[in-house]
Amino acid sequence: MSNLSKIHHRMLDMVCINKDAYHFFIHQFRNSIKEDIRTLIQFQQITSKFIWIVKPDDVVLIPLKVGINPLLLARHLYSETGLEAHIYLIDIVKGTIEPITHIQAECFIGHQPIKPSITNSELELITNMQSVLDKGKKLKAWGEIDLSSDRQYWPQWSAFFLRSKNQLMFSLIGKTLLLLKQKEKGRK
Repeated sequence: MSNLSKIHHRMLDMVCINKDAYHFFIHQFRNSIKEDIRTLIQFQQITSKFIWIVKPDDVVLIPLKVGINPLLLARHLYSETGLEAHIYLIDIVKGTIEPITHIQAECFIGHQPIKPSITNSELELITNMQSVLDKGKKLKAWGEIDLSSDRQYWPQWSAFFLRSKNQLMFSLIGKTLLLLKQKEKGRK
């Protein structure tokens, strides 16, 4: 059995504590679990870790290290319904689902897809940022957006992330642009 199959079965087991809950859950949320499995498959080429939020009325799967807006997590963790959320870290490489706290979930979702550094070459900085934008765009991690990942469009990307309140990606592009400017100044 593949790790994804193991995770799928474990997901069902975790939300279905008893037989009554199982039948209710299967009837109510079968499509949600199927969508979560599709998300696991879709994003597994980019990330192997996901946050999974299970509430009595909903399940949500959030891929990590792809630049998903951290506000998405907050919206699902701290909803006005007051329903208790159980939060798990899914690792498809290890085939595990582990419970985590709200604070751990916030920490995990705050990790940027890449870690630009002054030690990166200009080419590495540009290539890595373009790769993040291309992958996120292809997978619709930020919804539908029609911008090129070429460096000349990064200010438009930055404005998009600012408008959508995705501070994670806004700061990632800003840091990468700042490092590139520092490298260009160093050449002069």
